[in-house]
Amino acid sequence: RRPMPSELDELSPGRALFELVIEAEREHKQGSERRASPRFPFFRPVWLRANGGQRLRAFSREISTDGIGLMHNFPLESGEVELSIVSRGGYMVSVVTHIEWCAACGDDWFISGGRFVRLGGVGV
Repeated sequence: RRPMPSELDELSPGRALFELVIEAEREHKQGSERRASPRFPFFRPVWLRANGGQRLRAFSREISTDGIGLMHNFPLESGEVELSIVSRGGYMVSVVTHIEWCAACGDDWFISGGRFVRLGGVGV
């Protein structure tokens, strides 16, 4: 049974951490059902350009051959954006990405998931 909000203050640190692990496991199982390819942790800065042309800074969370998970401090509408990602080798990869979903995750932060549509280009 999941603890009620009034019971949270009474949780031991070990039990509280266990609850967080259970949440992560449930979210992983729910998310993995809709993914066709494996994702890998991938945390680095990303430039995002939406239809308005404004460049915004976000962070990648994970990546696969089909898409990317992002974290940012602004909401994103569903639709196409251009992402620019700097590789460890120093080159920039631009890829048009369809934002499939966006969800608030607390204190003005959001996470989102996008599906790669087409390569925009590669440069230095």
